[in-house]
Amino acid sequence: MEQYYYNRNEKPNSYETKKDIGFDPATEMSPATSTVPQISAAPPKIAVYAGHGGSDYGAVANGLYEKDFNLALSNGVTKILREKGYEVINNRTTDVNRDINADVAMANRLSVNGVVDIHMNSNLGTPGSGTGPLTQERLFR
Repeated sequence: MEQYYYNRNEKPNSYETKKDIGFDPATEMSPATSTVPQISAAPPKIAVYAGHGGSDYGAVANGLYEKDFNLALSNGVTKILREKGYEVINNRTTDVNRDINADVAMANRLSVNGVVDIHMNSNLGTPGSGTGPLTQERLFR
């Protein structure tokens, strides 16, 4: 099977085979395969956590509670991921209090591949727009 790569020196959609450019796998590392992670046969295990819950409302505005939006979004994301074949772990699927330490312990115990902790933000000043992803390396394990 021929391997193709994008030729950056040419216009977009210009592809060449490695054979065409004199690629020697015995002496060169393939850019196409050097950064590709090994894929496990098992589907990824993802923890989808709904922020706040129970007596912790999160942001409140106009009679609406952040915890309710977080839960609805978490349940929707869980459904979609499961339909795509992912194994999904949830910290809550109903309106109950959550324990962040227990969430971390569960993710570690079940050896999840990733965690999505869903929250919404509020702003009493000028309205904002867009997304605000927060990441933390080494939170788990």
